[in-house]
Amino acid sequence: MTVFLDGPMHDPDAVLRDYLVWGPDLATRLEGTYAFAIWDERDRRLLLVRDRLGTKPLYYYPTPDGVLFGSEPKSILADESVPRIVDMNGLRELVASAQSPRWALWKGMYAVEPGQVVTVSRSGITTHTYWRLETKPHKDSVQETVDMTRSLLADGILRALASGSPRVLLTGDLGSSVIAGLTPQTPRVDRRAWSADMAALADPALRRKVIAARDMPMGFGELDATLYLLFSSVGAESSVVLSGTLVDEVFGGSLHPRADRAVLMCPHLRGHLDCPADRYSAAERRMRTAIDRTERMATAAGVEIRMPYSDHRLVEYIHNTPSAESSLLRHVAPDVTPRAAHIARSSAHYNAELQLQAKEVLADRDHLAMSLIDWDWLIDAIAMDPAGMPGNVSSGLDWVLDLYHWADMYEPTVERP
Repeated sequence: MTVFLDGPMHDPDAVLRDYLVWGPDLATRLEGTYAFAIWDERDRRLLLVRDRLGTKPLYYYPTPDGVLFGSEPKSILADESVPRIVDMNGLRELVASAQSPRWALWKGMYAVEPGQVVTVSRSGITTHTYWRLETKPHKDSVQETVDMTRSLLADGILRALASGSPRVLLTGDLGSSVIAGLTPQTPRVDRRAWSADMAALADPALRRKVIAARDMPMGFGELDATLYLLFSSVGAESSVVLSGTLVDEVFGGSLHPRADRAVLMCPHLRGHLDCPADRYSAAERRMRTAIDRTERMATAAGVEIRMPYSDHRLVEYIHNTPSAESSLLRHVAPDVTPRAAHIARSSAHYNAELQLQAKEVLADRDHLAMSLIDWDWLIDAIAMDPAGMPGNVSSGLDWVLDLYHWADMYEPTVERP
């Protein structure tokens, strides 16, 4: 037997021992974050397994002779036999507010869904979902809820600290402050100022690094660029980091304005772009987006990221807690509640740089990206006052620029209706 494992919480030998005892049911007995493949020579059977919240990615591509699999689409696309075709399902993924659990961007390629086992054998490919987020009655009192939340979060932090020598990324927000406050030992605080010039965040070279990390145009602009640079800086000091990622998605928090990407597409395509991912609950979409962007940016920067708020036991409990919000988290750890962090933005400079680059895109009328987007929308966005540009327009320009560079980098063939 052979085990291919991606995840900090388990080692291949332990996973193999569990498989020999439990077989495919081992997934229900594992905790933490993981994505792995097991080749069972006895039955000529391949198992692809992904953790409950899908923290670690895993993709597969069926072939006439079997299946190709990898932690990222680019690892599968490295095989020259895989055609780089984007069909209508792929176009829907391009414009979706979050990626659907199963579909990958590329025709014939699929993602192992969160909480799923994919089995490949002589008889074909089958899937089994061993976990999903479900609604259940919440019977605990307010104090019991606070105590249980603290217990689950503290245990999740302990699990995340179990191996390696991780540091806590203390960003001044509530989520990371609670993690630091609940660690068993008082952490040593290494205060370092870190900043990024807003205009520099629009640098095309940096944009391409971010696109390569995500394998597709996401349009998160300065948010992804900042995260990538932050993890690159942190990686110079520590290869393992605990992050407060997912605290807003689990406990409720502010949302960044995003563009409705369907309206950016040319009118001929809009009617064909009903997005499957948009039919999933808002909570699941937000969690999936936050997990994926954090994991991808950290991995690209050479950092192993651990997210205690992604512990499925905590997510399940809070999901079923009435009116769960950040005030609950403040009661969980009142002694470590920080003052509100101040984030200075100079969006006018960033927006102006986006507009300059978008003008170059508009001039390249024969480019693949220009055959997909609405020229009138782009012309109007370029003409706006950068200081008064709405956030959804700015993110729309980011997505157009991502699409332009992504098409150059991945050279897709687009199948149109």
